[in-house]
Amino acid sequence: DTLGHRAGDRVLQGAAAVLSAGVRRSDRVFRYGGEEFAILMPETGELAAAAALDRVRRALAEQAISYGRGEAQVRCSIGVTTYQSGESEEEFVVRADRACYAAKRRGRDQVVLERVVDGASRELCLAEIDPRARNAAEAVGEALGADAPATAAGGAG
Repeated sequence: DTLGHRAGDRVLQGAAAVLSAGVRRSDRVFRYGGEEFAILMPETGELAAAAALDRVRRALAEQAISYGRGEAQVRCSIGVTTYQSGESEEEFVVRADRACYAAKRRGRDQVVLERVVDGASRELCLAEIDPRARNAAEAVGEALGADAPATAAGGAG
């Protein structure tokens, strides 16, 4: 708002380009209102999605986006979740959104996974993974519970 709508639109377009360049051809990036985006990653487990979206988050932070009168550095908070068999589209989106807000609540500029384990939602920030763990994916899996379904969604805002 401080730079005006045209500058904001240019920054959003630049951010969308960075997001789109950072994911596979089979993935889909959507503007989800305001300054939020949704990324659908079919046939992707939550750990692979979280790792890929963390790379996208870092790429976005490293890219100066021109808006005409200057450049902007963009940071984002990303929530990742996987589709649960039988849940509605709305429930799926709500969980991804909740994970994004958890990333913001935990200090912004990070990726948070949300998973339903035994009927309860659990969240884990990638930064919380012990770097000494033999296998980061194993460490996240142990922290969150059982195997993940195969379709992931991320929300960035």
